[in-house]
Amino acid sequence: MENKTCIICGETKNSDSFEEDYKFSDDKICCICKECKKNITKDMPENKEILDKNFENLKYFCINYNLIFSYNLNLDYKKPIIISDPDKKCRFCGKKEPEVTFKKKAHAISEMLGNKVFLSDNECDQCNMFFGNELENDLGKYLGLIRTLTQTEGKKKVPAYKTKDNKARIDFIPNKGYVIIQQEGSEFLDLENKSIIFEKEPYSPIKVYKAFVKMALSILPYQFLDDFSETLCWLKKDTINNDVDKIFDQSMTNYAYLVERFIPGHKPLDLKVTGFLRKNNNSLSPYYYFIIEFNNYCYQIMIPCIKRDTILLEHNIKINIFPIFYDFFPDKITTNIKNMKGKEVVRNEKFELKLHFEKFQELEINGKTQEELFEEHGIKLNKSLKPKEKKQ
Repeated sequence: MENKTCIICGETKNSDSFEEDYKFSDDKICCICKECKKNITKDMPENKEILDKNFENLKYFCINYNLIFSYNLNLDYKKPIIISDPDKKCRFCGKKEPEVTFKKKAHAISEMLGNKVFLSDNECDQCNMFFGNELENDLGKYLGLIRTLTQTEGKKKVPAYKTKDNKARIDFIPNKGYVIIQQEGSEFLDLENKSIIFEKEPYSPIKVYKAFVKMALSILPYQFLDDFSETLCWLKKDTINNDVDKIFDQSMTNYAYLVERFIPGHKPLDLKVTGFLRKNNNSLSPYYYFIIEFNNYCYQIMIPCIKRDTILLEHNIKINIFPIFYDFFPDKITTNIKNMKGKEVVRNEKFELKLHFEKFQELEINGKTQEELFEEHGIKLNKSLKPKEKKQ
């Protein structure tokens, strides 16, 4: 029985799982499985322009790209999957043992996004440490409170969030929900408008972009790696020493845009990664698109590829957005395209989130400590909010 791959969910299924294929006017075929079609059509948007736009975007990817991989890390894999290369060397520096070591557990997709199963044995300890300190650190700062509010588990649990002034914090307590502690005078929680206003920690946009590129190249099948040798080198290049390097760096950073989509609700998205490679070299579209979804966010990036994208060096790169399921319902999704080319650290970036709660209740302290007060309500915090002591 013939297998087909659904362009919406990315899953490969037998032909019985496909009610019909979506055929375009130029006879190009787009396969959509019964489950995805049912979900789309049961709440079909009345606006035909929305449907036409998204199907045109699907058509574009069907015609111009091959789906190289699509992994649902929440559903597909129960045990760790190790990505191995036949030459047993580090993908990012090209070195082998004993020149480098491979003792640390390297995650192909960042563990801070909830990945526990996709590991890599082709990332040496030195590169693993570099990426953790230099790139993932900035990604964590960029996401900030998002990881707490979307209940994205890191190494051990959902991380707590604390404001820079140490006057407010949020903890996620399993079976209880969110606990927000705020000192008097803090502007973090706006009860009247039911919103949270916070500042992201300082981050470098280009390093956030590179963190996503690193994941895209970690999970790319081995046979395609040679096309990205320059990109692998650029990931660890911090300084630009001469005019040649500056031109090279500019070519890479021209790709540095982030398509960020937010879907409200309780974890509407599984942790999923998808990769598309362009079929034809004579195109003004990038060779490699990488998409990662987790909980409430979907990020899509273009991966620099000098060898395959020579024609793009003299043109502006066109960003084509691959439609996920929620794009068919624009009232359920917010999409922003962000320029991540900047190398200067972004400071004091404000971010506002709307909260949904039925009521707010003040608790009587009556001489109790924070810990005692919360324990009365079955909440045990790992840390309480205490003001910083002034140095004498």
